[in-house]
Amino acid sequence: MKKLFAITLIFALLLTVPNIALGTDETEYCEVTFALTGHHFFESEGDIKTRTITVEKGYTLTVSDVPTDMDHCIDMDGGCFGTITGWTPFEAVGYVVNEDITFTAIMTPLRSVFFHDLKGNNIYEYTLYVPDGSSLLLEELPPLPKENGYIPIGWDITAEELECITASVTINSLYREIGDVNGDNSVNTGDAVLVLLSSIGSVK
Repeated sequence: MKKLFAITLIFALLLTVPNIALGTDETEYCEVTFALTGHHFFESEGDIKTRTITVEKGYTLTVSDVPTDMDHCIDMDGGCFGTITGWTPFEAVGYVVNEDITFTAIMTPLRSVFFHDLKGNNIYEYTLYVPDGSSLLLEELPPLPKENGYIPIGWDITAEELECITASVTINSLYREIGDVNGDNSVNTGDAVLVLLSSIGSVK
């Protein structure tokens, strides 16, 4: 009798909860699309690159949901790079999704700062990317690489030239050959004379 009652009760519950009985899922889902120009990690749609995720209605977007990878690979204008600094029409992180929505990236250009060695070759590991219109301090520049037979002098750029960077910048390294006393970029008799005069003066 108890077993029959239990079966009847379970059957009644199943009838009152049709979703459970039928095994259906009425959870609503929304598509969230992130759009960005020129980002090769996104799926291509003409000139616009997109990435779409599907989430439950009412879901709050987190940092891990919003694309930020490889920002520096965005080609903006003739080799200028850019970085994602926000999204429109709303800020994506923390947004509660209740319908399909497309976020478009707000881009800030990045300017390249290249450093060349004594031979004029680009020192790739020294390359910097700075936001458009920003500035660099001389003390923020990397140290000059060592060159056999040469004394490092510095980089051929002034503090003023590092203010408000709005285009790519190439900075060359400056060295003086050991023995080049007079600084004319060569070791010659002039340097020998200066060394001799210096020696005479020190004897006196």
